[in-house]
Parts: sequence; structure tokens; C-alpha cells
Amino acid sequence: MSKTIRNTITQLLQEIRSFNKNDILVHADPSKTLEFESLLIEPFAPGQPIWKMIKETEKNLKESGVNTLCLAEVYLINDEKEIRTPLMLTPLTYSIDKLRGQLKLEKIEEAIFVNPYVDYLLDSNDIEKETEIQNVATLLQNAGFKLDMEAAPCIGNFHHHRYAILRELEQLIEQDEFSTPLASLLGEGKEQASQLNLPPDILLPADIDHALVFDKANETSAVIQGPPGTGKSQVLTNLIGKLLGANKSSIALSEKRVALEVLMQKLSEFGLDRLGFIVTSDNASKELLKQLEENWHYFEQEKFDTTPNLRLSEQYTSQLQFSLDLLNQPDAIGGVSLYDFKAWMESLSRQTNEYVGTPPSITSIHEHESLLQEIYAKGLQTSIAFIKPNTLNRYDFEVLHETFAEFGTKLKALKNKFEYATWGEFIDLIRKAYLAQSKENYERKKYTDLFRRNSRKQKRFLKLHSQWIVANAELEQVQSKGRHIRWKKQPTRVDIATLQAQRNKDGFLSQRRFYRLWKQYSDEPTIAYEQIKYLTDLYTKEDVVSQLIVDFCELGIENPRKEVDLLHHSVTVHEGTEWEILDELTNDQLDYLTKSHQFLGDALRELDKMLFLEESTPILDTLDAIIGQFSELVALLPKIKKMDSEAIQLLGIASELNSYKAITANSHWSQFRQRFPSFSEFQMSDLHTKSDDIVRSENSESQQFATAILREVQQRFQSYQELLNTPARKLSEEDKERKKRLRKGKSILVKEFAKTRRHPTVRELFASEAREWIQLLMPIWFSNPTQVSKVFPLEQDLFDVAIFDEASQIPLQNGLGALQRANRGIIAGDSEQMGPTSYFKSGSSEVVDLLHQASFHWSSNTLKHHYRSLHPELIAFSNQHFYKGELKAYPAFGIEAPLHHHFVSDGVFEDRKNIPEAKAIAKVISQALGSKESIGIVAFSEEQLSCIHKQLSEKDVLLLNDRLEDGTAFFKALEKVQGDECDHLIISFGYGKDTEGNFAMRFGPMNTENGRRRLNVLLTRARKRLDFFSSVTYDDFKLSDNESIDLLRLWFAKAQFTGANETGIQLPFDADFSVDKNVITLRKPHKHFEQAREFVTFQSVMEARGWKIQYA
Repeated sequence: MSKTIRNTITQLLQEIRSFNKNDILVHADPSKTLEFESLLIEPFAPGQPIWKMIKETEKNLKESGVNTLCLAEVYLINDEKEIRTPLMLTPLTYSIDKLRGQLKLEKIEEAIFVNPYVDYLLDSNDIEKETEIQNVATLLQNAGFKLDMEAAPCIGNFHHHRYAILRELEQLIEQDEFSTPLASLLGEGKEQASQLNLPPDILLPADIDHALVFDKANETSAVIQGPPGTGKSQVLTNLIGKLLGANKSSIALSEKRVALEVLMQKLSEFGLDRLGFIVTSDNASKELLKQLEENWHYFEQEKFDTTPNLRLSEQYTSQLQFSLDLLNQPDAIGGVSLYDFKAWMESLSRQTNEYVGTPPSITSIHEHESLLQEIYAKGLQTSIAFIKPNTLNRYDFEVLHETFAEFGTKLKALKNKFEYATWGEFIDLIRKAYLAQSKENYERKKYTDLFRRNSRKQKRFLKLHSQWIVANAELEQVQSKGRHIRWKKQPTRVDIATLQAQRNKDGFLSQRRFYRLWKQYSDEPTIAYEQIKYLTDLYTKEDVVSQLIVDFCELGIENPRKEVDLLHHSVTVHEGTEWEILDELTNDQLDYLTKSHQFLGDALRELDKMLFLEESTPILDTLDAIIGQFSELVALLPKIKKMDSEAIQLLGIASELNSYKAITANSHWSQFRQRFPSFSEFQMSDLHTKSDDIVRSENSESQQFATAILREVQQRFQSYQELLNTPARKLSEEDKERKKRLRKGKSILVKEFAKTRRHPTVRELFASEAREWIQLLMPIWFSNPTQVSKVFPLEQDLFDVAIFDEASQIPLQNGLGALQRANRGIIAGDSEQMGPTSYFKSGSSEVVDLLHQASFHWSSNTLKHHYRSLHPELIAFSNQHFYKGELKAYPAFGIEAPLHHHFVSDGVFEDRKNIPEAKAIAKVISQALGSKESIGIVAFSEEQLSCIHKQLSEKDVLLLNDRLEDGTAFFKALEKVQGDECDHLIISFGYGKDTEGNFAMRFGPMNTENGRRRLNVLLTRARKRLDFFSSVTYDDFKLSDNESIDLLRLWFAKAQFTGANETGIQLPFDADFSVDKNVITLRKPHKHFEQAREFVTFQSVMEARGWKIQYA
């Protein structure tokens, strides 16, 4: 594997080894450098050429954080090619006296180094390198090189740092092993997940995409695709904070210093910037030691708040998530969602306190609404309520009618002999009939022994009956607890055993498997354990009843469920006044009962099977009503069959439809409140309160988190000090060695704290015993990839995590060294932004960037919440054409029509500029300079930018210069725009028809393959407003097979036809909402937010942008 990686690195090394002959490192061209005497003695007055060079230095310093200004001394001479190559380079610092308008330069003598091109020449000629600079000249002379040591030194902007990568790659090839992230980046194996144990705390607000990044980064190296304005810097700041919280070191890298400064600034909001250091200067060790000394004193003296972080936001988030889950549960109450139920309940014309244990579902009422109306209109509800659903499915209509009619006739005949009216009185007659039959058959057939006083069978029967009463009562009690449960499929005894076994297993994954298994049976995971306990109790009680039935059967009772109670009644009657009941009957009645015993038993069984009957039910009247309404019932029977038993039974309780609905609503609501007491008074406005609670708690907890980080560093700092003060006899051998290192390291640092110059380099400090103190006091590092190769030793495990920002601009080879020094890599960027510039290749050859490489070998998370643009229209074009429409943008209150197209009808493109358009744009610039908003001015070419500048008044030029100086404006050509952003973006297209009316469609950088990316970068800079000036329209463009040009044509369509017409409020999702001034009322908010974090993000961002959010 290592061989393959070495081959890959070798290929990269070969690709970048070719030095550009125009580079002043190769040839100190007098036109690009300055030669003079006594350059370090007298200050330079304004107007001298050195000032122009300093401006370039400042630009390089601002963009990359690297000081390119160097003094070159001693030259290698190639007379044939007229080339003179600097041998030694010394970085220069400069200071500007703005009051006097003077510039002063100073050497950083300890930072002198050999020109990297000379190193390359040594390698090319197989000359062994010399570490001592003074010996390099001798080596070159001995090898036949001609040196000029008398020539005057020169000053120039030498981009020497770029070539540090060459040495880095050469060293990498010689490594015995490669770090895990480096190997996986180059396609050698897949990185195994390993936990960093990052804490849940955050410093800055984070959306759901950010949270996914944290989860992934906690396990393995990862890619963050961060389109413009998606909070990438917040993600990285939070990630750095989490790493600090886990006692992990990190290094953040970017080619642009401003990106690093943004991260440092965000950390400074929490006082954590003291734990970080930006390494981009040649004088880094001096600045580092100064900050280390400050931290040393800080942690010696500071007293931190020890209040524990209760992380209430987690509890509030869980509560909000529970609310959303419940609101989104489609059958949360009565078969419908809670939201729909409450809306339905509020729509009812009648309320009631009546309650039934098993109410019909709301979906059933909705489904059978017209049927219920017809039933109540015809007065059929009572009759239908008595008929059991199985009766309707089991019997043919004619058979059913005949059966009811037959029983009605016979029961009326029975009425002629006996006075009874209710079902309970009819059952008493059956008992008498049974007793009469018993009296007639003195031997009592097979039950003789049961009636024999104190017989073994009688004692056994009476004991079992006592157990029977208790067992059935307990079973009924358990069953009543589960009447509200809605099963997808009720688990069997075997299923329950499987679920319990899975539940008893430890571990997160085991619990996930348990809930996944549970979803087969129920949609209520929150009360899974309660429902399992219910079924366990139910099956246990059923088993007890089943065993008793077996025991009764062993006594010869064929149908225990029907006969046990009657037999017990007879046995106990016989025990006392067994014949007294029969004595009340006439002989005729007694004879009738004896002969009717079989019919009465059949009637009991059949009617009980067919009808819902209670002891108080008037049985004859009920049968008469059913028989009398049978024809109408038959007509509705197919529809009635589709009603569930609960819906049918309620018909017998509710006298009218409104009452039917009211009882259903009250019953479901009562059961729901019993299951979820906290929701008894729930209102949609509660969601807003819960979200506010989360934001408020997180704001407080972020400060607590930062304090905890600093407190932890202090505790470790104190433990180091305590170790130094602990007698050796009390220490282990390992601690003794560590004490020795720490003592030496402290000595080194204390000595350096006292010095003002000639400090060891950062690399030397890391190589010394001071490393442990440095890593403790400075766990976060910021740099650019090339500076890393110069500053830090090439060692594995130097950092826990290497974080790359704007990685699309970092060549692949530039990132390898940092990854070799780290245990994990996080690579962030936007693949739709501009790629890196090659300093080694000529022409338009593309360079493979770090982000591109990582995207093919590491898992990737995309940030989709766009926060920069205060109106969705500002990001709409790029969102559609570059980001698949996945970006969610949030509108700000009061910002309408942000996109404005200005057509300059008299514009002419002549001599590579468009003066009329420049004059038009100059007027808008003049107005914009007077506002407090930051502005960006971009032209599609350098010539047009210069033309615009010439149209500005002297006053406007001064104002623009001030704005450029304080960073509230940028003034650039298209190809120079990258990473900038502003409130108000003003663009001049410039290109147009010539004096003869021809439109050439040659647009400089836009015609290249990267033109589309340039357009994307440009169009994603504005926060509030974009003014686009052009002298051509969409109709002037011809169709082109050049993707970039065709995309430009589509942009013209967008700018031209959108403009001021887009004034509506655009939420980041399709929603039912209304707007009244600055109040947005969002209906059914839970439908748009499955995750609590999404809900909080929406509300907090929208309210921060001037809206007041309400929910309904």
C-alpha cells in the first residue's frame, strides 16, 4: 500500500517541479525587482517605486497571510540565457508612518533561507544539500556554477512559500508510514470509524445539516460541501469548539488568511481565541511566544465559574421533538393526527362529558358520515346498536329475519306463562328451567356428584369457581387497560418473548433494533415498554382462565363458560333452599319450563351470540323493534357491515348524531390526556415558546461550554505544575520521565519569554521539550498549507484533526503534508467555486484540488441552509443551476425586489470598454458610496473596471479608496472575485455591440471552461441588493454550445425578466401561510419540520430578520 501512495506522491511531485522561467525566484528580473543602496537605513518618501511593490505585498498578506517581501542577495549567473538567480532570501518587515507618509523596512535576519529554486538546482545536479547557508555558495562554485557576490541586493515579492511544497513532498516519499487520512484520501483503503467523543455542546447556532457534519466528523474523515452563505464558518467554529471540549488538538488551513481570521474572530466571541494561533508570518515564533506567555499568566491567575452546565436545551429540544412527533403521527388520537382531531373537535356544535371506554375512530365517523346521518334520520340507531357485527357477516338476511321472528314468537308465548320483560329476567327463567330439569332428573345425570353435599367433586367445583370469579375479574381489569391501544398487528406470546429478549440487551444498537422490531406492531414507540407489560399481564391472566376451563372439563362440565355460573347457582341453591324457587311455580309452569329447557338454552346462546344485551335490556321490545325495522336495516346492511363494533355500539348510547360525535370526541380526548398529560392544554403557540426556550438555553450554554473548555485547560496546566512540585519518590517511572520533560520545556519557554529577538523557530520549539506545554496552551492552530510545511515538523499524530477551509482552492499536493500530521481530516469547500491556481504549470492546465479528490474517497455532507442572501431571489439563479434547487433561503422583512437590471440602450463596446455603461454605473456607485451598506463593484474585464474608475468623480474616488481601506467595499474584475461578500453588489457586464451593431460574444474569462464557476462566484456575493448593468439583452444572445456562455444567456433572462416583479414572500418550503405586515402565520407547521432543530432554525432565523412568527 505504501508503495502505491509513494508512486502517487511522486507523480504529483513531478507535475509541480517545473519552475516558470518568469518567476523572479528563477530570474530576478530588474523590471519586477528594485535595486538600491542603503535600503535599510533611510525611510522612503511617497512616490517612490517601492510603494507600488508594498501594495502588492499587502495584497498578498491580506489574501494568504504570507509575507512575500524579501531581500535577495548573491546571484547565480547564466550568461547565455541572461538569467540571474538569487541565492539567499531574507524576509522583510515594513512599517508605514501615515502621518509623515514614510515607509521603513527591516530585515528578519533569523529567517534568512536559501532560494527554493537553488534547492531544486542542487537536487537536479545530484549535489548534496547543505544546511548551513554560508556553505551553499561553496557547493555551487565547486559544482561549476558562476556566482556574483558583488551585485547589489534587490527587493521583490518572492513567492518562495509555494515551493515549500516541493520539499514537503520529497520528505513525504521518505516516510515509513502514512497517516490514515492521507492513505484514504489517495484511495488506499477505507478509513475505519473511530470515535472522537465530541461533546454535544455548541458555541454557535447550528442547523440540522451542521449536526450531521458533527456526527460524521466524530467518526471519520469527511467532506463538507458548503455552498455560499450556508454557515460553513459556523460549522468549522463549532467543530473546533467540540474538539477543544474533547481535549483534541486541531489545525485549520486555508489559502486565504481572511478565512482563518473569520474563524478566529468567532472564537474570540467566547474568549477561546487565546487558545489559537495563526501561523502565516516569517516571524511566527516571536508572536507565538508572546501569546504563550500571556496564556501562561492567564491560567495561573484566572478563576473560572464552576456552575455545572445542565444542558437544559437538550431537554427542551426533546420536548419540542416529542411535540412534533406527536403532531406528525397520523393516527395519534382516534385514528387522525392531533392537529386534525383538535380542529374537528372545535368544529362540533355540541360538547359533552359522557364517556365510553371504546369509542369509534374519527376516521370511521368521517368514512361513514352519510350513513350515520341516514341511520339517525330513520331512527335505526338503537336497533343497529343491538346487532353484533359478526351477526351481520355470519347470517343470510332471510335466515336472520326468520331467526329473530322465531325467537320473538316463542318469547312472547313464554310471556303468556311467565311475567318477565328484561334480558336479566329471561335469564332467571332459564335458571328456573335448569333447576326444574334438575328436579325432574333426581340423579342429575352427569352432574350428580356436584350436587352431593361435601363430595370431593363438589368441594373441587366450589374451589375452582372461587378461582374462576377472581381470574375473570382480573382478566377484565387487564383488558380494560388495553382498550385504547391501536395495534398494527397484536404481538403473540412468541413475539412478546422475542421483544423482551431484545429489550433486555444493552447498547444503543440493540435498542435501535428493538424499536425497529416494535414498529411491526405499533406506531407508538414512546410507550412500547408499557404495552409489552400490558400484553404480558394479559396473556398471563388468559392462561389462568384457560387452565381453569381445563379443570372444569375434568369435572365433566362440557361448556364451562356457559354452564359454570348456572351450575354454581344450582349447587348453592340446593345447598340451602334448593326447591323454594320452584315452589313459587305452578305445576303447569314447572312442566312448561321442564319441556322448554332445550329451547330456552338455545335462545340464551343464540341471542347472546347475535345481540349486544344487558340485564336491563327489554328483550321483547328490542326484538320487535329489530323485526319492525328489518326492511330498512336490510337496505343499509352492506354499509353497516363496514362499520366497526365500537361505531355500532355507540349508536345505542347516543340518541342523536351530534351527541354521537361529542361522546366520541370527549372519550378520545380523555384517553389522550391520560396518556399524555402534558398535552392536555396544548396550543400551537406552545411550539414557539419551546423553540424560544431552546435558543435562550443554547445561548447561555455556549458561554458555559467555553468556560468549561478554559477551565479544563487550566486544570491540566495546574496538574503539570503539581507534577513538577511532586517529589520523585512519589512518582512512577513514567511520571518521572514526564516531569523531566516538563521541567526542561518550562525552562525553555521561560527563557524565551525573557528574550526579544533571535528566538528558535516554531519547528524547533515543537522539536524541543517545550512541545507539551505548547500543545496544552495552544491546542488550535491556523495556517495555510504551504506555511505548515515550513513551520511544523513532518510527524504523525502532531494534530488530532486537520481542517481545510475553501478546499476547492487548495491543490491536492498542498494538503498532503498537513494530513500526514493529523489523525483525521475535515475538508470543507464548494465544488462550484473556483479551483486553485497553479504556480508551476503554464497555460490553462487544470489542477486537481483537495476538495475534488476527497469527494471521491470520503463521505460527504452538504450544507443546504442559505443565510447570506436576505432575499431568496439573490440566490435563486445559482440555486437552480448549480445547487439542484436544494438551498433553503430565508427572506428578511422589508427587503423586496432585490434584483435590478439596468439596460443601457446607448452602450457601445469599443476599444474593449463600454463608456456609456461605465457612466451609468458610476452614478449608482456614487449613491451607494454614501450609504452605510458594504458595496461590491465588479466588471467583467479589467478594461471595463478601469473605465468605470475613470468615470468616478474625485470625491467618489476618495470615498471608494476609504471604503477599500476599511474593508467595506471591493472593486474588482470578474476573475479576481473569490470569497468576497457585500450588502449591495453592482455589476457591469461591459461587453456589447460594436459601432457597427455586431455582438461578438467573446467575454474573456467567461468563455473558458471555468467561466460558469466564475459566474456562480459573482452572483452569490450579495446580501441585500444586486444591480446588473448591460448594453445588451437576452434576445441579443445566440444559442451556444459553450456551457458557460449559455449559462450567461440564462442569467440575462433571469435578470431581465425577474427584476421588480418578484415581490412575494418566499419561504424555504411550500407552506400554507399568511402575511400581515411583519407577522407570518404558518399553518400546520409540523408538516414542514420533522426535526426540532429545523423548527428552531426557521423560527430563530426568520425572527432575527425582522419577522414575527405565529403558528396555527
